[in-house]
Amino acid sequence: MRRALQACAATDSPTRLAEAFKLAETLIKNRTDAEIHLFSDGAVSNLGEFENKNLPLVYHRIGERGENLGIVSLDARANPENPAQRAIFASIGNFSTNAQSTDVELLFDNQLLETRPLDLAPTNTQPLVFIAPQTKDGVFTVRLTVKDDLAADNQASIVSLMPQPVKVLLVTRGNRFLEKALKGPAQVQLSVASGLTDSAEAFDLVVLDDLAPAVWPAVNVLAIHSANTNWFSGWETAKTPAIVDWRNTHPLLRFVNFDNVQISETLAVKAPAWGVSLVDSPRTPLVIAGERDRQRIVWIGFDTLQSTWPLRVSFPMFIANAVEWLNPASENASRLLVRAGDPFRLALAQAITTAQVTKPDGSKQPITLEPGAREIVFGDTFRQGIYRLKAGTNEVTPPQGRHKRSHLLREPDGRRGEQYHAKGRTAIRQIRQSGGLNVAARQPGILALAGVRRSGRAALRVVVLP
Repeated sequence: MRRALQACAATDSPTRLAEAFKLAETLIKNRTDAEIHLFSDGAVSNLGEFENKNLPLVYHRIGERGENLGIVSLDARANPENPAQRAIFASIGNFSTNAQSTDVELLFDNQLLETRPLDLAPTNTQPLVFIAPQTKDGVFTVRLTVKDDLAADNQASIVSLMPQPVKVLLVTRGNRFLEKALKGPAQVQLSVASGLTDSAEAFDLVVLDDLAPAVWPAVNVLAIHSANTNWFSGWETAKTPAIVDWRNTHPLLRFVNFDNVQISETLAVKAPAWGVSLVDSPRTPLVIAGERDRQRIVWIGFDTLQSTWPLRVSFPMFIANAVEWLNPASENASRLLVRAGDPFRLALAQAITTAQVTKPDGSKQPITLEPGAREIVFGDTFRQGIYRLKAGTNEVTPPQGRHKRSHLLREPDGRRGEQYHAKGRTAIRQIRQSGGLNVAARQPGILALAGVRRSGRAALRVVVLP
């Protein structure tokens, strides 16, 4: 036990305090002299289930103050008005009780592109949008110049790849709204057919519009008012379903809402294990997205022409999001997005025996592979930052960038190490109320890997982001 405690070290992986409480509860069961000691700033959630369990909890509050500005989100997307540019979206949060000022710098592959002054009122968050040219794959970095109590969240990096053409096959009896929406994204190369008799492997994705093909596509698919018998246990028809909710945090519903959308009828199904419902009616999911046997599927239960949706601005937005989400290039990148602390996997085009990872702190870790291995699995991702991987003839040369969640340990009154001995709901409430920064940036770290081609050699850029 002492060796285990001495070996403990802070990491950037997410905390699982509820699981720790459950384990501790089993260990002290039927022991009247046992205590659970928790050392935390109190910025935790999801502890409601323990409020009435009367745990013998001794809570040690840790921290001093919280003068902190931090980057709480970062994204890079193609500028729809100019394919040669990228729009970089960043949000800067002030988690202190005083107004703060800083300069915000935008860099591409460590080259400074733009600097903006920023003044933030206490506890406020400010979104920023940068427009920058991009002619090659690379890494955008947003950096704050402020000197505050937590430097780790003053810089964030994100991989940005040049868009590639996506071949889309639309199988339809005729739908000018859908065809026009599919032609909207600049990178789409659209083909239209009235039927499908093969697996369409020459395309990146297939859109099935209100028909069942003779052969179901093997590539990613957007199915509208059409369902494979393997997807659902069965279905029936539901008349005039009302839209009651939608999951606007999903990438497919970015900038999409369903206000004033009426539907004549839909296929009524139960949400399958392979997907999640994105749009709901009282009786059935209306839109489902997920993955089955390594095939991404977006299912719309109703015929869009028997609804008012094509007349709303959200329709082409959804179609553009669907093309991006179903695009194999985007899909492959998302497979390499993992939380800090989770292993990442990289498929190999050829068998190799050794590989090497350079971590954000510059240390190198060799990886030994079994003969004939077709996959690299690397689990030491407890620190966010940029990783470099060298495997066989593949060489990684990413820029150095870091992005860490905003996480300050403090107490409201400046005291440190004060101990609270309480039981049950009182102790849990003290944890909830005592501490630190309930910051939006407290999201699990993300490990972003993206393939880059340079001089005939495959390269891999790796970024761990919250």
